[in-house]
Amino acid sequence: MRATPEALAAAIVEAADRRVTGLLAAAFRSKQATFGADAVTERAASGEVDLVVVACDAAAAASLPVVQRAIAAGRAVAWGTKSRLGALAGRVEVAVVGIRSAKLAEAIRATVRMSSNVASKVVATEVR
Repeated sequence: MRATPEALAAAIVEAADRRVTGLLAAAFRSKQATFGADAVTERAASGEVDLVVVACDAAAAASLPVVQRAIAAGRAVAWGTKSRLGALAGRVEVAVVGIRSAKLAEAIRATVRMSSNVASKVVATEVR
């Protein structure tokens, strides 16, 4: 049985999603993640946040000044849902997470971007 490009892309996106989940869990376990608009804003203002992760279903959080500044600086990614981020933080829902470890931040950023690129190429191929 031959794998299709779409199936391979889906497997890559799924693996990337698992990796981001693991990286975020590690950030929370090691106390290198902070969550909530006020906490992330405070930590970002003091230069402690290397990456801002915003839930894909958190439109209000995406318009926060701290998130807008992180986007402009290339230090923000959209990933998961409020409930998924909440589960990692031990809460019901979390809209925004600040990552304070440069290494974890870069690994999360690179994995989310790679996954998005793979997913967008599959969509572009399907449209042709």
